[in-house]
Amino acid sequence: MQPVVIFELNEVPWRIVDWWVGRHPDSHLAALLSHSSQWTTIAPDEGHLSPWVTWPTVHRGVSNTVHGIGHFGQDTSDADAMAPPWWVVASAAGRSVGIFGLLHTGELPDDVERYAFYVPDTFASTPATHPRNLEAFQDFNLSMARASARNVSAGIDVRAARRFVLRAPFLGLRPATAWRVARPLVAERRTPDVRVRRRSFQSVPAFDLFGRAL
Repeated sequence: MQPVVIFELNEVPWRIVDWWVGRHPDSHLAALLSHSSQWTTIAPDEGHLSPWVTWPTVHRGVSNTVHGIGHFGQDTSDADAMAPPWWVVASAAGRSVGIFGLLHTGELPDDVERYAFYVPDTFASTPATHPRNLEAFQDFNLSMARASARNVSAGIDVRAARRFVLRAPFLGLRPATAWRVARPLVAERRTPDVRVRRRSFQSVPAFDLFGRAL
């Protein structure tokens, strides 16, 4: 069966994607889009438009008036029973499924051993992952996200960072990626205003780890 990768690119309009592809015509993304079909869909949801409402609609194939999910951390047991997300359906059908940071995957499922890998989202209550060797990344990821929940923090969780750095090469983090993360941190010393960019850092090492897990 043909493998499928579902990648969630939140709140990035096509004009930004087109601009980036124009700047990087030899990139993998440019090659992919050059021979891909593209659609713009319309969300049937009612009320406030936000990723934490719309993505459950995509995941479950029903609108928010049916699944009722509108906040992080809420109990989704009723929605799970009525309209389970695609990864639950695929796993139950015997497909090999891996999850990495999808919205509303804050906890490991009871049957997590059925998944090839499972890293909950950035709003998870614990750093638990499957397999457990990815917990070093998730622990650091969660500590940084919580520190910058409102205003971006200038600090770094040294304990979590040290644990992740020691394990990172075995998890798939490339030296070039490590430099891409370190370089902006150095730039903050000269220009503190760029610290707000930390909010997008987590996806940079996560891509390497996802690629290795995949």
